[in-house]
Amino acid sequence: MQTPALAALVLSALLACKALNKEEAPAQSSAAASAASAAAAPVASLAPSGSPGSAPPAGTKTHPASPDKPLEWAAGQWTRHRLTMGGSDASLTYKIIEQRGDDFRLEVVSEHPAQGKTVLQIELTLKSVRDAQNSNIKAAKVKLPNGTVQEFKGALLKTMQGMYKHFLGFLSLPDLARMPREDVTVRAGHFPRCYKNDKPANIPNVPKTGPSWVHFSVPISGVVKVSGLDGSTQMELLDFGITGATSEL
Repeated sequence: MQTPALAALVLSALLACKALNKEEAPAQSSAAASAASAAAAPVASLAPSGSPGSAPPAGTKTHPASPDKPLEWAAGQWTRHRLTMGGSDASLTYKIIEQRGDDFRLEVVSEHPAQGKTVLQIELTLKSVRDAQNSNIKAAKVKLPNGTVQEFKGALLKTMQGMYKHFLGFLSLPDLARMPREDVTVRAGHFPRCYKNDKPANIPNVPKTGPSWVHFSVPISGVVKVSGLDGSTQMELLDFGITGATSEL
């Protein structure tokens, strides 16, 4: 699995929005700055997770062994990850806000101590999590830390369609039959028999990534942990659920 796709999606959406709104993106309102400071505290105080295969600490929640098949997307699903790059932490929350047949409204909330909160929402048609790259993206919307909302429709969406599809393609799953399975302990708990992909995760703007671990009881991306080869980049699951996701737009 070439994950985490949604982290790449957020980072690239931010770059695209800044390019389209050069005079708006750098400024943050005092309210947004206060919200960013409040959000930063719990993220920065998180203790490092255990290494893959290590015994879980006393009191750690233990989940069942990973199923053989991934969860299909469904309304209400959500995950929250911590992404660490160069010693700086960001919190990434992924949500399935709405489902109508094969049509979904996907929302990604990125919170960074210095940059505040950004909300990215994409409306798309998804036939299967195994074929995410062929999704049809119908609309996109981004709320910047200063409260500015940018919608992508018509010609603007068409221009960015290829970029969005490229990043959604990271969600597509490879053949897992020959992948080793390992236990992993992170903040969200102990996950027995995760699928381990030793191939470095190809994440734009995030260099030197290492192996990733996927557990199919985790919705949306399935990502439990991604290691960085140089120790400066890591993604770990903080919490998740299959119901309860609500929009922040």
